Amino acid sequence: MLAGCQFFSGSDAAAPKAPSAAESPAPNAGRAADPVESPFGPGPEQTDGEAEDSVISGAATATVDGLGRLTINGANGAGFVAKRAVPAGGAAEADPALLQGADWVVEDLNRGGVIDNTRLTLTFGADGKVSGSTNCNRFNGTFTATATSVSFGPLAMTRRACTGEALSLQQRKYMDALGGVMAWTIEAEGALVLTGDAGKRVLLRR
Repeated sequence: MLAGCQFFSGSDAAAPKAPSAAESPAPNAGRAADPVESPFGPGPEQTDGEAEDSVISGAATATVDGLGRLTINGANGAGFVAKRAVPAGGAAEADPALLQGADWVVEDLNRGGVIDNTRLTLTFGADGKVSGSTNCNRFNGTFTATATSVSFGPLAMTRRACTGEALSLQQRKYMDALGGVMAWTIEAEGALVLTGDAGKRVLLRR
């Protein structure tokens, strides 16, 4: 039958009434909200809003790691990690301050590895000074860093003899690699990679 703008049909017998959208149970009805995954280990089960409130509203600690990621840890164990947003159409610039702090230890030199049981280091200071070790000697000097490159000034080094030609050669390669301007990046897993001309490449980790 057509009535006005609506069409309907059926019999006089009462048909089962289908539940309306408001009456239909939600797909996840009866299931507890997923807990927020915390990078600090298991904690009390919380919804997103509860965890966010507990971290931001209460007492919390904040740290920034070597990759520039901000970690906020609430008093009850809930926490989250944030990183700088990437601008539309381009990559976020790296902060030269990420170079500063604890020693960087060389894991690879010009893609040839390093001699076993040797320790080559590089340390950037907030005052623009750089220092480190070739395993045989200590060195120090100055550096200038931008978001993409780092340049080293003249580096002064102690004059102790290395115990073996292989160690002397490694020392020379390391000091040569740190000459001039080098591009720098910190990879996703935390490694610092310095690259220069003529195949110079130094990979370091903390």
